Amino acid sequence: MSNLFMILLPFLLILLFACVPLTLLGIWTYRDAKQRGQNAALWVLVVLLVPNLIGLLIYFLVGRKEITIPCEYCHQGIKQGSQYCQHCGAAIPAEPSHPQPKSSYKLLIAAAVTLVLPFIFFIVIAFGGFVTNSILSNSTGSAFQPGYSIGMLENNIGSTWEIRFAKANDSYFKYIHCPESESTLQVTSNVKAGTLSLTVLCADGSEEGYDITNTENLSVPITGEPGSSVKLIIHAKEAQDGSIQVLCP
Repeated sequence: MSNLFMILLPFLLILLFACVPLTLLGIWTYRDAKQRGQNAALWVLVVLLVPNLIGLLIYFLVGRKEITIPCEYCHQGIKQGSQYCQHCGAAIPAEPSHPQPKSSYKLLIAAAVTLVLPFIFFIVIAFGGFVTNSILSNSTGSAFQPGYSIGMLENNIGSTWEIRFAKANDSYFKYIHCPESESTLQVTSNVKAGTLSLTVLCADGSEEGYDITNTENLSVPITGEPGSSVKLIIHAKEAQDGSIQVLCP
């Protein structure tokens, strides 16, 4: 469940970053259009559904160009500046008694800020990682490559441990218990590029490493007291389109 959450987390953040500015933009459009006597719901749909902010541009050029006020006699909507009501025919005073709508751009500015902030955030993160990489590369003499997994799915149900990924440069671990003093793992893996390795850390402190790149039913022995804990660590190095299956005893 935690691995699934980590996979979905970037998409949830993108959805959040998209919903917040759209919500603020919709609220501002509704309030502004209602103040001007326009069809507020219709303009909200135009602003939100027409892509690339073209709907907002249409609202500024068309929707905000005229103001509709209620007739003082029949209360029907008429264009501000009309001399006669087109509904009841009453003469409209030259200076309408209705105050001019005062637009507040706070929500619009907030929508713009929340739209730009995610891009700034990702740029800062990417630049920070580049700077860290450069510093560590200069200080250690070798390039530092932080762990990453793209499109990773992990299955830990029962005695089967499965890992799939599109790209990975990371490590994955699992604890198992020895049912007997000597047991065997069955490892099958396939990777298009890169390397895969398995490290077995037993409870007695012993450690064994195995190359599991593109293997089929590789037998890996594990030793320890019955019931003792064994840690399995799979290392994926610059691996692409990989799948790993470990059958635990």
